[in-house]
Amino acid sequence: MNYIKAKYPNQSRQYIFATSDDVKAGDMVLNAKGAKLTVTDESVDMKWVATYGADKLEVVKKYEDPEKRYIIEREFEHAGYKCVVIFGNVGHRCGYVGIPKNHPLYGKDYGDHLEIKKSDVVDRAVSGIFPLIGVCLDEDERIRIEAYFQCHGGITYAGGGEHSDYPIESDLWWFGFDCAHYGDADDLDRAIDLFPSRKDMYLLKKRVTSRYPIDEAVIRTEEYVTDECKKLGLLKQKHFGAERNFTR
Repeated sequence: MNYIKAKYPNQSRQYIFATSDDVKAGDMVLNAKGAKLTVTDESVDMKWVATYGADKLEVVKKYEDPEKRYIIEREFEHAGYKCVVIFGNVGHRCGYVGIPKNHPLYGKDYGDHLEIKKSDVVDRAVSGIFPLIGVCLDEDERIRIEAYFQCHGGITYAGGGEHSDYPIESDLWWFGFDCAHYGDADDLDRAIDLFPSRKDMYLLKKRVTSRYPIDEAVIRTEEYVTDECKKLGLLKQKHFGAERNFTR
């Protein structure tokens, strides 16, 4: 058993604890109630421990920060909107554009309809196979958000709102897309660097993909996803005319 001194956040007083973990100054530890403390570099008086009774000391354990599901590669603004590029621990990137509360599409799902008729945009390309299928099968004369806005593979995410934390902490409503479609390749070397605890899984995936390659599969880089966020250029009201409504 090791004996350490640690302090609670925003406190200067230090307390002595017992732990079976290997910790050093600056590490975080958890007590039985789940409270976090910071280990200090002050030495423990072992005579005091013997006098007080080692078995009476509170036992703490080292806090292991859980591995994140993704990391933020780029955060920027374009055309007045917050944009975020993330790299997920599954090996590919996603892009997001956030809109504020005063935007007509705030809180809308990407499957909701715009007050724009398909006949008005007959020459406009549709991004992604599923939005394309939706356009073909949808009997409504209006077009869906996912079919109107252009980005890699089409919009595949809508969410956020007040006090949300994905993809970043904000009150914005986010529309996003992913790079995990047919023809997209995982960036496994980057994944190994960012999420080393999953290295074995990535190496196995590399062996499988090298043996059974997908023709013309392309890694969608951070720069590519950044450009797609800009292309999405989501939701500028001038795209529709100031006098028109976006949704019913």
